[in-house]
Amino acid sequence: MLVDGGDIHNAINSRLSNYNSMINCEHVWNEESFDATKDVLEIELTHVMIKIKCEKCGMNATVDSEINWKPVSWEVFESI
Repeated sequence: MLVDGGDIHNAINSRLSNYNSMINCEHVWNEESFDATKDVLEIELTHVMIKIKCEKCGMNATVDSEINWKPVSWEVFESI
């Protein structure tokens, strides 16, 4: 099957345009759109990593955070 050279160039240019818009985007993600059942990639005792998506260009990324554990409050559970 022969493919028109213009079709190939259009497809390449379209992908490059999308790539350039992602690279030049001032990325924004909505923290409220986080879905704990789908977006958690890794959870450890020391950190959590989630997947996010830029609301402007659609680029996927990850964000992580260290967990700063508070001291255990044993009194709360003794009465249960």
